[in-house]
Amino acid sequence: MKRFQAAIVAGGIFALIGLSLLFVGAGLAPNPAANSKQVTIPPGAAYYYYIKYRISAGMQFTVEFTATGGTVDAHIFNEAQYQTYAQYLSGSGLASTSGASGRLDVVIPAEGFYYVAFDHGAGYEDVSQDVHATIRTGSGGITSVSPGLAGAGIGLIIAGIATSVVARRRMKRAESAMPFPPRPSNVVMYGSNPPTNVAPFEEPRPPPP
Repeated sequence: MKRFQAAIVAGGIFALIGLSLLFVGAGLAPNPAANSKQVTIPPGAAYYYYIKYRISAGMQFTVEFTATGGTVDAHIFNEAQYQTYAQYLSGSGLASTSGASGRLDVVIPAEGFYYVAFDHGAGYEDVSQDVHATIRTGSGGITSVSPGLAGAGIGLIIAGIATSVVARRRMKRAESAMPFPPRPSNVVMYGSNPPTNVAPFEEPRPPPP
């Protein structure tokens, strides 16, 4: 029975861990790794790298970066601006700059999803470029959106629930298959024959005259 109980507890732990990963991956909880990113832009004019964040209104949002292999273009977009950029690899954002290093500063106008994007600088389209970026807000905390992390969380939740359910069913099946303990010899069940060492009950009789 203990192994089934251990499996139930383990399944619950998996589900809780998965729930935490799901919240972080969906951008609903702070991601400790969100403040620093090491990214690579593959060779090719059509390639870029983006990071998606969920940020509250009024936050001071800062991006500092350094690049190897030449200059890069760095941008901060809101949702609509990013959709244009992703389709045409052009368009203006909340802030943009170019260089081998740089800094972007904006005050977030409204709560929502925002994108930090890096693409090749002019003349470096055919070079693989590494970019190290540090992202900060005025409060020191941000949430990033990671589909892979959210997917891993969902997988752990499903695995945890399935483990607990299967273990609980097997434990109940094992309990139902266990034989009842033997009845002590000095215990008489109702309706059974009375033991021989017990005298039958006699009604009181009046004394003789």
